[in-house]
Amino acid sequence: MRPLVSDQVGKTLSHAAHRLGTANPMRLIGGAVQDAFSMSVGDDRYRHNSLSPGVPALEASFNETEPYGLRFTMEPLDPGASAAMKRAEASRQVRRWILPMFGRDALYWFDRVSEDFRGTSGGGGLRFGGWFGGSLDRDGLYNSRAYYELNDQQLTELPQPLKQYIETARGYFPRLQPLFATISVRQRSGREWATFRVMGALQIEALRPMLSGLGLEAKMAQLTRLFGLALGGAFEAPDGGVLIGITAGPDGPELTVDLLLAAIPEIPDSFVELLRLGLAERPRHLRALDTWIDAFTPQGAQTPGDFSVLSIHLKNSAPAQISLHLRPMGFEIADEIA
Repeated sequence: MRPLVSDQVGKTLSHAAHRLGTANPMRLIGGAVQDAFSMSVGDDRYRHNSLSPGVPALEASFNETEPYGLRFTMEPLDPGASAAMKRAEASRQVRRWILPMFGRDALYWFDRVSEDFRGTSGGGGLRFGGWFGGSLDRDGLYNSRAYYELNDQQLTELPQPLKQYIETARGYFPRLQPLFATISVRQRSGREWATFRVMGALQIEALRPMLSGLGLEAKMAQLTRLFGLALGGAFEAPDGGVLIGITAGPDGPELTVDLLLAAIPEIPDSFVELLRLGLAERPRHLRALDTWIDAFTPQGAQTPGDFSVLSIHLKNSAPAQISLHLRPMGFEIADEIA
């Protein structure tokens, strides 16, 4: 008899939390995990999701901005739930955390900025609805995130200066198709991101005018270096291989360039070692990355799973930083399962 995906998720996240020295996320999301992953490992219905196509919809991530935290993102409810139901459940989960952990002002802010995404319609035109996620340290949850589908009409409702940054970016680089918005809430701050799919193949140099228009051209060399390291010396990604995220930071616009590794056919076998070279000048973060990889690697395994996204974060006040997303080992769906 196959184990349940919920049991595997619980073991994976609990083990990683222990190794990283953080609070156990299962105390926070145990019920949501049971609702979303109640079927057996290998069930083919888990292939069909927008967060982690082909495997159950759970990702862990390492982020240089919070190198010792445990970060996760998941799609709520079981695969048969509608996109509208998933959107509503993602909102409910995040709201459930915010009030007791971050306070009434934080909840008011989240409700205000998410109102247009949550909507009042039945959501018949939605594709995936929504996801949710969080970040934990030893004291518990310190960041909660809701992800919502984004369309061109909703872009007009975004606040300034984010709206202006997006207009500037698309003016220089029109091949940006709205994909999803991320609303992130912490104890004393919140942030709204808009993420776009790059239509067509991308030569990294094509981003230079957009970065220049946003005042980030000084980061182009760092972006090119990390992009090239990830692709083993190549500087072009295929159609469907790149997302661009935009937010309004305290010092102006910030960008992420996300490489969707599953869409790139020739990721080098030495990908992680090449990435480690990119962190050589930041030994503390390099040690944190190694600790994170070790925390998600099952005993006796050589890898923690499949790396799905490399995200390169650009802002004026710091060097380019990376995030690395993982589909943990243990949830695989064999091709022969019908």
